[in-house]
Amino acid sequence: MRTKSTAIWFLTSITFISLVHLIEAITAIMFNNPIRLLQLYPYGNVLATSFTPTTYLYVTATATAVLWAATCLVAFNNPGESYVNKRVRTDERLIQNRDALLDSMCETVESDHRTLTRLTDIMRKMQKGEVDEEFSAATAKMPSDIVVTSGPILTKGNPSKVCAKTQKKQKATKKKNGSQNGNIKTSAARLSLRKR
Repeated sequence: MRTKSTAIWFLTSITFISLVHLIEAITAIMFNNPIRLLQLYPYGNVLATSFTPTTYLYVTATATAVLWAATCLVAFNNPGESYVNKRVRTDERLIQNRDALLDSMCETVESDHRTLTRLTDIMRKMQKGEVDEEFSAATAKMPSDIVVTSGPILTKGNPSKVCAKTQKKQKATKKKNGSQNGNIKTSAARLSLRKR
């Protein structure tokens, strides 16, 4: 803060001196007065004789504008405020990204909930022996090499062997339970491929 105050004081002083020279250049052109302020500086007589009043006006006007701009830049530059603004923008971006992520996660959870609800309804109806029209229509549209069976979901092995093993297990389960009508209560439905 001390260096900023010193820089502002220094630039303001030089700008004021340049402004005084600008006023002298304007009076030199308007009233045909000689240039006197340059004689105060060392080698000022050489400068005073080498400058015409219009050149002196252009040089002092340019110097005054540049020095005034530099003074304003130093005076209004606040590093603390710029740091805080940068942090606020970064935090806003993070909050927006987090909100978008949470919205996406919420939509996914809602979609999964709807899907699981439908599957639960289908499984309850299958356990009760009722077949939903929607489920019947979906199985009717399946290709002929896909068979809907009930039982645990198996992921390894040849599909035809898996199907044969599943059928053997179902027959063994039927014999153990003594159920001859073929209604087996299961917790999942499985699709298996029949080998042609």
